[in-house]
Amino acid sequence: MDPISVAGSALGIVSQANKIYQLIAEALALNYRRERLGKFEFISTLGLLNLADVQIAHWNINCWKDEEMMQWKKTYTDGCNAVAIAGAIFASIGLSALQLPNMDDIHWTVRALFSTSMVFGILSVTSATSLNQQVGRLNSALDIRLWLSRGKGRMKHCEPYSLMPLESSISALKISEIPNLLLNLAVVLFLIGFGLYLLFSWLNHIEQSGIAYRNVFIVFVIAVVVSCLYYFTWVVVRILEAQKRSEEFELIPPEKFQRPSSQQLLQQKLHSVQKLQGLRGDEEEYLKKVKECLEVLQLQEIARGVAEEA
Repeated sequence: MDPISVAGSALGIVSQANKIYQLIAEALALNYRRERLGKFEFISTLGLLNLADVQIAHWNINCWKDEEMMQWKKTYTDGCNAVAIAGAIFASIGLSALQLPNMDDIHWTVRALFSTSMVFGILSVTSATSLNQQVGRLNSALDIRLWLSRGKGRMKHCEPYSLMPLESSISALKISEIPNLLLNLAVVLFLIGFGLYLLFSWLNHIEQSGIAYRNVFIVFVIAVVVSCLYYFTWVVVRILEAQKRSEEFELIPPEKFQRPSSQQLLQQKLHSVQKLQGLRGDEEEYLKKVKECLEVLQLQEIARGVAEEA
Protein backbone atom coordinates (compact mmCIF):
# COMPACT_ATOMS: atom_id res chain seq x y z
CA MET A 1 0.00 0.00 0.00
CA ASP A 2 1.17 3.53 -0.74
CA PRO A 3 1.89 5.94 2.16
CA ILE A 4 -1.22 8.02 1.45
CA SER A 5 -3.47 4.97 1.84
CA VAL A 6 -1.71 3.98 5.05
CA ALA A 7 -2.15 7.49 6.46
CA GLY A 8 -5.81 7.50 5.44
CA SER A 9 -6.39 4.14 7.10
CA ALA A 10 -4.63 5.33 10.23
CA LEU A 11 -6.79 8.46 10.38
CA GLY A 12 -9.89 6.31 9.95
CA ILE A 13 -8.82 4.09 12.82
CA VAL A 14 -8.19 7.13 15.02
CA SER A 15 -11.62 8.54 14.14
CA GLN A 16 -13.36 5.27 14.99
CA ALA A 17 -11.40 4.98 18.21
CA ASN A 18 -12.49 8.48 19.18
CA LYS A 19 -16.15 7.58 18.59
CA ILE A 20 -15.76 4.47 20.73
CA TYR A 21 -14.14 6.59 23.44
CA GLN A 22 -17.09 8.99 23.36
CA LEU A 23 -19.55 6.12 23.80
CA ILE A 24 -17.53 4.75 26.71
CA ALA A 25 -17.39 8.21 28.29
CA GLU A 26 -21.16 8.64 27.98
CA ALA A 27 -21.65 5.24 29.59
CA LEU A 28 -19.30 6.22 32.41
CA ALA A 29 -21.22 9.47 32.94
CA LEU A 30 -24.46 7.49 33.15
CA ASN A 31 -22.87 5.07 35.61
CA TYR A 32 -21.60 7.96 37.71
CA ARG A 33 -25.09 9.47 37.84
CA ARG A 34 -26.59 6.19 38.98
CA GLU A 35 -23.85 5.61 41.54
CA ARG A 36 -24.03 9.14 42.92
CA LEU A 37 -27.78 9.72 43.08
CA GLY A 38 -29.16 6.19 43.33
CA LYS A 39 -32.95 6.29 43.64
CA PHE A 40 -32.84 10.09 43.33
CA GLU A 41 -31.52 9.89 39.77
CA PHE A 42 -34.68 11.64 38.56
CA ILE A 43 -33.29 14.91 40.00
CA SER A 44 -30.67 14.97 37.27
CA THR A 45 -33.11 13.74 34.62
CA LEU A 46 -35.51 16.61 35.37
CA GLY A 47 -32.70 19.13 35.03
CA LEU A 48 -32.76 20.14 38.69
CA LEU A 49 -29.09 19.24 39.05
CA ASN A 50 -26.28 19.36 36.52
CA LEU A 51 -24.44 16.22 37.51
CA ALA A 52 -21.71 16.88 34.95
CA ASP A 53 -20.54 19.77 37.12
CA VAL A 54 -20.61 17.50 40.16
CA GLN A 55 -18.55 14.90 38.35
CA ILE A 56 -16.03 17.49 37.12
CA ALA A 57 -15.75 18.92 40.63
CA HIS A 58 -15.18 15.38 41.94
CA TRP A 59 -12.24 15.10 39.59
CA ASN A 60 -10.87 18.60 40.17
CA ILE A 61 -10.77 18.59 43.97
CA ASN A 62 -8.69 15.42 43.86
CA CYS A 63 -6.51 15.96 40.79
CA TRP A 64 -5.87 19.71 40.63
CA LYS A 65 -2.51 20.93 41.87
CA ASP A 66 -2.34 23.19 44.92
CA GLU A 67 -1.61 26.21 42.71
CA GLU A 68 -4.75 25.54 40.69
CA MET A 69 -6.88 25.28 43.83
CA MET A 70 -5.55 28.62 45.10
CA GLN A 71 -6.26 30.18 41.70
CA TRP A 72 -9.85 28.89 41.91
CA LYS A 73 -10.18 30.62 45.27
CA LYS A 74 -8.98 33.94 43.82
CA THR A 75 -11.26 33.67 40.81
CA TYR A 76 -14.29 32.81 42.94
CA THR A 77 -13.75 35.59 45.48
CA ASP A 78 -13.28 38.11 42.66
CA GLY A 79 -16.56 36.91 41.17
CA CYS A 80 -18.29 37.35 44.53
CA ASN A 81 -17.06 40.94 44.70
CA ALA A 82 -18.42 41.66 41.23
CA VAL A 83 -21.80 40.11 42.06
CA ALA A 84 -22.01 42.09 45.32
CA ILE A 85 -21.45 45.37 43.46
CA ALA A 86 -24.00 44.54 40.76
CA GLY A 87 -26.50 43.33 43.36
CA ALA A 88 -26.20 46.58 45.31
CA ILE A 89 -26.85 48.53 42.12
CA PHE A 90 -29.99 46.57 41.32
CA ALA A 91 -31.24 46.82 44.89
CA SER A 92 -31.07 50.61 44.63
CA ILE A 93 -32.65 50.54 41.17
CA GLY A 94 -35.54 48.43 42.45
CA LEU A 95 -36.09 50.86 45.33
CA SER A 96 -36.02 53.83 42.95
CA ALA A 97 -38.47 52.11 40.60
CA LEU A 98 -41.08 52.04 43.37
CA GLN A 99 -41.07 55.84 43.23
CA LEU A 100 -41.97 56.08 39.53
CA PRO A 101 -44.87 58.44 38.69
CA ASN A 102 -48.41 57.14 39.17
CA MET A 103 -47.19 53.92 40.73
CA ASP A 104 -50.26 53.74 43.00
CA ASP A 105 -52.53 53.72 39.94
CA ILE A 106 -50.73 50.79 38.32
CA HIS A 107 -51.63 47.13 38.90
CA TRP A 108 -50.15 45.75 42.12
CA THR A 109 -48.06 43.15 40.25
CA VAL A 110 -45.70 45.89 39.08
CA ARG A 111 -44.95 46.98 42.64
CA ALA A 112 -44.57 43.33 43.64
CA LEU A 113 -42.03 42.70 40.89
CA PHE A 114 -40.01 45.82 41.72
CA SER A 115 -40.06 44.93 45.42
CA THR A 116 -38.99 41.35 44.74
CA SER A 117 -36.22 42.55 42.44
CA MET A 118 -34.96 44.83 45.20
CA VAL A 119 -35.06 41.97 47.73
CA PHE A 120 -33.19 39.61 45.41
CA GLY A 121 -30.58 42.31 44.82
CA ILE A 122 -30.07 42.68 48.57
CA LEU A 123 -29.91 38.90 49.06
CA SER A 124 -27.35 38.57 46.27
CA VAL A 125 -25.15 41.13 48.03
CA THR A 126 -25.56 39.34 51.36
CA SER A 127 -24.86 35.86 50.00
CA ALA A 128 -21.91 37.02 47.88
CA THR A 129 -20.35 38.79 50.86
CA SER A 130 -20.89 35.79 53.13
CA LEU A 131 -19.39 33.33 50.64
CA ASN A 132 -16.50 35.69 49.96
CA GLN A 133 -15.69 35.65 53.67
CA GLN A 134 -16.04 31.87 53.93
CA VAL A 135 -13.83 31.09 50.95
CA GLY A 136 -11.43 33.91 51.80
CA ARG A 137 -10.67 32.28 55.16
CA LEU A 138 -9.50 29.10 53.42
CA ASN A 139 -5.75 29.61 53.60
CA SER A 140 -4.51 26.35 52.09
CA ALA A 141 -5.30 24.17 49.11
CA LEU A 142 -6.32 21.36 51.46
CA ASP A 143 -8.87 23.64 53.16
CA ILE A 144 -10.36 24.49 49.77
CA ARG A 145 -10.53 20.84 48.75
CA LEU A 146 -12.31 19.95 51.98
CA TRP A 147 -14.75 22.88 51.66
CA LEU A 148 -15.73 21.68 48.18
CA SER A 149 -16.08 18.07 49.30
CA ARG A 150 -18.42 16.02 51.47
CA GLY A 151 -15.50 14.08 52.87
CA LYS A 152 -14.97 10.45 51.98
CA GLY A 153 -17.28 8.94 49.40
CA ARG A 154 -20.23 6.99 50.76
CA MET A 155 -21.05 5.30 47.46
CA LYS A 156 -18.92 2.84 45.55
CA HIS A 157 -17.84 4.51 42.32
CA CYS A 158 -16.31 3.06 39.20
CA GLU A 159 -12.66 3.74 38.50
CA PRO A 160 -10.93 6.13 38.64
CA TYR A 161 -13.36 7.81 41.06
CA SER A 162 -13.22 4.86 43.45
CA LEU A 163 -9.51 5.63 43.93
CA MET A 164 -10.08 9.26 44.92
CA PRO A 165 -10.03 10.10 48.65
CA LEU A 166 -12.58 12.96 48.44
CA GLU A 167 -16.06 13.16 46.96
CA SER A 168 -17.44 16.44 45.63
CA SER A 169 -20.21 18.16 47.58
CA ILE A 170 -23.45 18.93 45.76
CA SER A 171 -24.43 21.43 48.46
CA ALA A 172 -21.14 23.33 48.07
CA LEU A 173 -21.67 23.63 44.32
CA LYS A 174 -25.28 24.79 44.69
CA ILE A 175 -24.43 27.29 47.44
CA SER A 176 -21.59 28.75 45.39
CA GLU A 177 -24.08 29.46 42.58
CA ILE A 178 -26.62 31.28 44.77
CA PRO A 179 -25.25 34.88 44.49
CA ASN A 180 -25.23 34.82 40.70
CA LEU A 181 -28.66 33.15 40.60
CA LEU A 182 -30.18 35.83 42.84
CA LEU A 183 -28.61 38.59 40.75
CA ASN A 184 -30.03 37.10 37.55
CA LEU A 185 -33.48 36.89 39.13
CA ALA A 186 -33.22 40.52 40.23
CA VAL A 187 -32.41 41.61 36.67
CA VAL A 188 -35.17 39.53 35.06
CA LEU A 189 -37.87 40.64 37.53
CA PHE A 190 -36.90 44.28 37.15
CA LEU A 191 -37.15 44.10 33.36
CA ILE A 192 -40.53 42.35 33.57
CA GLY A 193 -41.79 44.86 36.13
CA PHE A 194 -40.65 47.87 34.11
CA GLY A 195 -42.22 46.43 30.97
CA LEU A 196 -45.54 45.91 32.78
CA TYR A 197 -45.34 49.43 34.20
CA LEU A 198 -45.11 50.88 30.69
CA LEU A 199 -47.80 48.52 29.39
CA PHE A 200 -50.34 49.31 32.13
CA SER A 201 -49.58 53.03 31.87
CA TRP A 202 -50.43 52.85 28.18
CA LEU A 203 -53.53 50.63 28.47
CA ASN A 204 -54.99 52.44 31.49
CA HIS A 205 -54.38 55.89 29.97
CA ILE A 206 -52.60 57.07 33.07
CA GLU A 207 -51.59 60.34 31.41
CA GLN A 208 -53.57 61.90 28.58
CA SER A 209 -53.96 59.42 25.73
CA GLY A 210 -51.19 57.10 26.83
CA ILE A 211 -49.48 57.37 23.45
CA ALA A 212 -46.18 58.37 25.03
CA TYR A 213 -46.20 55.28 27.25
CA ARG A 214 -47.11 53.16 24.23
CA ASN A 215 -44.12 54.44 22.29
CA VAL A 216 -41.77 53.95 25.22
CA PHE A 217 -43.13 50.44 25.75
CA ILE A 218 -42.54 49.52 22.09
CA VAL A 219 -38.98 50.84 22.21
CA PHE A 220 -38.40 48.97 25.48
CA VAL A 221 -39.67 45.67 24.05
CA ILE A 222 -37.58 46.06 20.91
CA ALA A 223 -34.45 46.81 22.93
CA VAL A 224 -34.97 43.82 25.24
CA VAL A 225 -35.84 41.38 22.45
CA VAL A 226 -32.92 42.43 20.25
CA SER A 227 -30.49 42.23 23.18
CA CYS A 228 -31.75 38.78 24.21
CA LEU A 229 -31.64 37.46 20.65
CA TYR A 230 -28.10 38.76 20.19
CA TYR A 231 -26.96 37.29 23.49
CA PHE A 232 -28.62 33.88 23.18
CA THR A 233 -27.52 33.51 19.55
CA TRP A 234 -23.91 33.63 20.66
CA VAL A 235 -24.70 31.43 23.66
CA VAL A 236 -25.98 28.73 21.28
CA VAL A 237 -22.90 29.13 19.08
CA ARG A 238 -20.72 28.87 22.18
CA ILE A 239 -22.47 25.65 23.23
CA LEU A 240 -21.95 24.13 19.79
CA GLU A 241 -18.29 25.13 19.86
CA ALA A 242 -17.94 23.61 23.33
CA GLN A 243 -19.32 20.31 22.02
CA LYS A 244 -16.87 20.46 19.12
CA ARG A 245 -13.95 21.10 21.49
CA SER A 246 -15.10 18.28 23.72
CA GLU A 247 -15.09 15.84 20.81
CA GLU A 248 -11.73 17.02 19.46
CA PHE A 249 -9.82 17.19 22.74
CA GLU A 250 -11.80 14.76 24.93
CA LEU A 251 -12.94 17.47 27.35
CA ILE A 252 -15.20 15.08 29.22
CA PRO A 253 -14.92 13.47 32.64
CA PRO A 254 -11.96 11.15 32.06
CA GLU A 255 -11.87 7.44 32.69
CA LYS A 256 -8.21 7.41 33.73
CA PHE A 257 -5.76 9.67 35.50
CA GLN A 258 -3.53 10.22 32.49
CA ARG A 259 -4.31 13.31 30.42
CA PRO A 260 -5.89 12.33 27.06
CA SER A 261 -3.41 12.04 24.18
CA SER A 262 -5.27 14.68 22.15
CA GLN A 263 -4.67 17.25 24.91
CA GLN A 264 -1.02 16.24 25.24
CA LEU A 265 -0.55 16.66 21.49
CA LEU A 266 -2.29 20.05 21.58
CA GLN A 267 0.09 21.26 24.27
CA GLN A 268 3.06 20.08 22.23
CA LYS A 269 1.80 21.91 19.15
CA LEU A 270 1.22 25.11 21.11
CA HIS A 271 4.66 24.97 22.71
CA SER A 272 6.26 24.34 19.32
CA VAL A 273 4.51 27.28 17.68
CA GLN A 274 5.37 29.54 20.62
CA LYS A 275 9.04 28.58 20.41
CA LEU A 276 9.10 29.26 16.68
CA GLN A 277 7.97 32.84 17.29
CA GLY A 278 11.45 33.62 18.61
CA LEU A 279 13.19 32.45 15.43
CA ARG A 280 14.63 35.04 13.10
CA GLY A 281 14.66 34.95 9.33
CA ASP A 282 12.39 35.62 6.38
CA GLU A 283 8.68 34.84 6.56
CA GLU A 284 8.77 31.93 4.09
CA GLU A 285 11.46 30.12 6.07
CA TYR A 286 9.54 30.74 9.28
CA LEU A 287 6.29 29.32 7.87
CA LYS A 288 8.17 26.34 6.47
CA LYS A 289 9.56 25.48 9.90
CA VAL A 290 6.14 25.84 11.47
CA LYS A 291 4.61 23.51 8.88
CA GLU A 292 7.36 20.93 9.32
CA CYS A 293 6.95 20.98 13.08
CA LEU A 294 3.18 20.53 12.91
CA GLU A 295 3.51 17.72 10.36
CA VAL A 296 5.87 15.85 12.68
CA LEU A 297 3.43 16.20 15.55
CA GLN A 298 0.54 15.09 13.34
CA LEU A 299 2.44 11.94 12.35
CA GLN A 300 3.12 11.31 16.03
CA GLU A 301 -0.60 11.54 16.71
CA ILE A 302 -1.39 9.05 13.94
CA ALA A 303 1.29 6.66 15.19
CA ARG A 304 -0.02 6.92 18.75
CA GLY A 305 -3.55 6.15 17.59
CA VAL A 306 -2.40 3.13 15.60
CA ALA A 307 -0.35 1.89 18.56
CA GLU A 308 -3.34 2.20 20.90
CA GLU A 309 -5.51 0.21 18.49
CA ALA A 310 -2.85 -2.46 18.16
